[in-house]
Amino acid sequence: PEGTAGMFVWMPVTMTRPDGRPFTLFVYFQRYSGPGWSTGSARGSIELPDGRVKPFTDVVPALEFRDDNRRLTGGTLTAVLPDGGERTYRVEPVSDTGFHLGAGLYGGFEGHHQGEWRGDLHVDGEHVTDCDTPEVARWLKQHRDCIVRVTDLTDGSAGVGTLQSNVVGAHPEMGLTAEASFA
Repeated sequence: PEGTAGMFVWMPVTMTRPDGRPFTLFVYFQRYSGPGWSTGSARGSIELPDGRVKPFTDVVPALEFRDDNRRLTGGTLTAVLPDGGERTYRVEPVSDTGFHLGAGLYGGFEGHHQGEWRGDLHVDGEHVTDCDTPEVARWLKQHRDCIVRVTDLTDGSAGVGTLQSNVVGAHPEMGLTAEASFA
């Protein structure tokens, strides 16, 4: 509907502390809003090799995207800890390369859907160039995996992971317009 906007971010990252100890960072954020309403959730955690999990109580994104194709260009995610403390993570795409999940039939593509029965063995694939152009991005849909480098601005831990995102509607605070929006 008119005035509706939304964003989700899903990001698992293999991290390494400055002293060499590994951990996993996980972030999930979704927010949807429209005139007179807003809903969403956020979760995440630091997952340690011994099985312990240090949960976040909230995640506050300050990410940047291109308006024309909604590709992530960088930014930060701030995790709120149970004691009220915060950790801010810088997120940077390692390159312009990514994977549009539409070509993998997420949400349907070219008349087919993920999980559809197409025989005992059906093999196909896509090789699509110029995915950063608005026309091709709209054809593939914007739901996209992007390989990211993540740095903890608190202690210098760093790692590489994947960030999936989808940002629809106008987000004036991020310079994103309703006119350029697409799912």
